Amino acid sequence: MGHIKRFINCIKIDATDSYAYCGTRTGDILEIYLDKANFKRVGPLNRIFTGGISTIIVQSANELMLGAGDGSVVKVSRKTMKIEEEAKVPGGVCALTQTSISMFIVSTRGTVFNVKHSDPLNKVEYFSSGHSQTIKQIAFPKGYSEVFATCSSGEIRVWSTRNQRELLRIELAKPGTSCNAIEFQSDGKLILSAWSDSKVRAFLPQSGKLAYSINESHKDGVEVTSIA
Repeated sequence: MGHIKRFINCIKIDATDSYAYCGTRTGDILEIYLDKANFKRVGPLNRIFTGGISTIIVQSANELMLGAGDGSVVKVSRKTMKIEEEAKVPGGVCALTQTSISMFIVSTRGTVFNVKHSDPLNKVEYFSSGHSQTIKQIAFPKGYSEVFATCSSGEIRVWSTRNQRELLRIELAKPGTSCNAIEFQSDGKLILSAWSDSKVRAFLPQSGKLAYSINESHKDGVEVTSIA
């Protein structure tokens, strides 16, 4: 590697077993010629991706697809190492995989996106979702089993039991704060939630808007861990 020093996050070898492409923590890729174990070049040209390159697909003899820690999904020419197309998803990209029809993108926020090979890369669409951290609690509205809610880390999600799809996501823009417990109000008009910052928050179950907040519901920084 000469003067180039890198931590390697991922490696993908092309279909001919001739070249290896290494995604680095720095945020670029290294091209290695395997037959002679030679380092060839760094790419893509004039671009470093924050959070590093986490996953690579060798899409064809001419193209690479990269996923980065800043949520970037990038198509790169193997011939020129120039970026041809680019898209962005929420969270970091932790996995890319493809079928004959489309490519799937998995983010660190527990969300899966897909884009058809026949569409531009920026036509990426939501496919499915789940929590990316431990689920603390699950709650059903009283006397109604068509939907339920879950809480995890800094978010609450409402799901359909009929098709197992996410209907609503409520995210708290306060890093390090965790939702520890949830409960539906008996008439189903509010989702009550207990948070690690000692606040009780109530949200509207259809829009996700904050209805009210009870500050310092427990003193001295005691975490609220259950609600009824």
